[in-house]
Amino acid sequence: GYIDDDTRTYREHNLLMNAVYAVASQVPASLNIDADNDGHVDNVCFIIRGPHSAWSDLLWAHRWVLFSYNVSIRNKRIQDYTFQPEDQNDVTTLCHEMFHSVGAPDLYHYEYDGLTPVGCWDIMESGEGHMCMFMKYFYGQWISSLPLAQIGNTYTLNPVTSPTNNVYMYPIPGSNYEFLVFEYRKKGSDVFEEKLPGSGLLIYRIDQRFEGNADGPPEGIYVYRPNGTLTHNGLVAEAPFSADNYRIAFNVYTNPQPFLNNGNTFPINLKNITSTGETISFTLASPTESMAPVISSISPTSGSILPAETIQLNPQITDPANALLRVEYTLDGVLVYTANSELFSGEINGNLLTAGVHNIGITAISSSGLTTNLNVYYRIIDPNLQNWFSWISPEPLWTEYSRGAIPIKVAVNMDLGTQEYLVKGLRFKITPDPWGEPDIPGLVVAQINRFANGAITEQVLLNIGYIFNPGYDPNFVYTISDTTSISGQIAVILDLFEYQNICFDQNASCGNSWITEPNRIWTDALGRGVVGSAGIELLLQKPNVASDDPCIPAVNLSLSSYPNPFTETNKIKYSLPESGKVNLSIYNIKGQKVTTLQAENKKAGNYELEWNGKDSSGNKVSSGLYFCRLETNGKIVTTKLLKLKGM
Repeated sequence: GYIDDDTRTYREHNLLMNAVYAVASQVPASLNIDADNDGHVDNVCFIIRGPHSAWSDLLWAHRWVLFSYNVSIRNKRIQDYTFQPEDQNDVTTLCHEMFHSVGAPDLYHYEYDGLTPVGCWDIMESGEGHMCMFMKYFYGQWISSLPLAQIGNTYTLNPVTSPTNNVYMYPIPGSNYEFLVFEYRKKGSDVFEEKLPGSGLLIYRIDQRFEGNADGPPEGIYVYRPNGTLTHNGLVAEAPFSADNYRIAFNVYTNPQPFLNNGNTFPINLKNITSTGETISFTLASPTESMAPVISSISPTSGSILPAETIQLNPQITDPANALLRVEYTLDGVLVYTANSELFSGEINGNLLTAGVHNIGITAISSSGLTTNLNVYYRIIDPNLQNWFSWISPEPLWTEYSRGAIPIKVAVNMDLGTQEYLVKGLRFKITPDPWGEPDIPGLVVAQINRFANGAITEQVLLNIGYIFNPGYDPNFVYTISDTTSISGQIAVILDLFEYQNICFDQNASCGNSWITEPNRIWTDALGRGVVGSAGIELLLQKPNVASDDPCIPAVNLSLSSYPNPFTETNKIKYSLPESGKVNLSIYNIKGQKVTTLQAENKKAGNYELEWNGKDSSGNKVSSGLYFCRLETNGKIVTTKLLKLKGM
């Protein structure tokens, strides 16, 4: 360890000096190590064997200057270098650190506040694709200019992967320092843009007073996104504008609004944004021209899972001309409701809804003849049945995320609407991290909190507790027997501890998964460069649903023990709702099986047995924490046992 930054600097620079001298004689004389003839080696990249540690510690990928010693190769001094641990040696990190070497700054906040000014849209924050065109122009000098967009014209852009016609800039009226940049980001336009969360026109603000975002806010670069403000992150995954997502305008009435670094809005009338294709087009009109109505949000939110009952639709609509005439609502393309009142709310009759996914179209029509459309989708269920709630796509593409030695928590938020539900089960996909071993393999802690105003709150709705999956079974289902009902907006939280990966579905929608770690606030997973949704699913059912068989009393799968803590023996009780093979085992905190108490077929009912505090060899186990795990019919429940030293 080291006691302060000076000690860290000395250790790092001393390490690198010795590494350079160890290989200096192997550098070929024919290799041009000083292309610009400034007397310095252009760049050196150090790859460190082993995993990284916490951010800003020594063992973390970074770019720096070797200023403590005069270290040279063939009389060329080494100054700029990049430093990368083995598990941070992917192409993305290499490009990020190498771009530092040509002067590009970080675009994330060093003072970790949960805000992501650019997010996945630039490799200098959490992106895995291209840099923004401004970064390529100003730091890379790979494009010669930023062409000026002028009011009254329509412009067409190629994707940023094209060598020509790929960017425009627009000076913000009334600002001496800030201007807008327009570029087209197209998912899959090349191998580096494959992991973008979507496609469309990206609009971002440059403030020339600031270099990057490391010391922000204020920001040097900020990407506009729905619900984004100076203090709220918003939905950075949904930043691109296009007719495909019904976001065809950018003005003071839209979501997002155009605002400066000081929070003030400014006039702009960008409209007629087209669908994504080989190109994308937009018109920069005068702010005094007529503007179409704006549908900035709707409740329930798109993607909600709702019972087959009448849905009340409450959109937030603004008409700049104050002349909103009517709002039309369609169900799967068929007009089913027209609202002419002040609130312009709508409804979908429950008799029209069947189980499955339905598309709802909303069209706001102004008396001026201008219209705006929005399309949302809902999944309709029978709440009397048990239903899995998640954001996982029909064809998931899984990837893994962890922070190695740094313990993390991961969450997904869901909107359950007004229907009350009981939590019947929880499943999630975790895997071991190859770079280390957790204290207790397969152990997580789960709870459900209230989600409100776009953030996870401290209000705990249900404390699920410890869940134990020592074999990292991908089909693991944890059964929950609790009479607490939940509704509304919730967040399902998993505490993964250290050296455990959570799996993300890259084909799922972004913006509903969250990550945190010690001393940091919750951040949209996309702000960590993770595309998609965490593979966390909740099994829910409407309360007071009778058993399928009226002759058999309703019994929940449950597991408990007493006394707890214990010194010699422990009574274990469990209930089976149906007959099946029972595996009841004891595990230690390392995830190792201590003994099997039962492995046989059992009928539905209540059971009790005793554990004598011994392992499978008949030896008494030491004092400490143990886990009793019951598995039957593909379901698993776990309870903690604390053994104390006997008198």
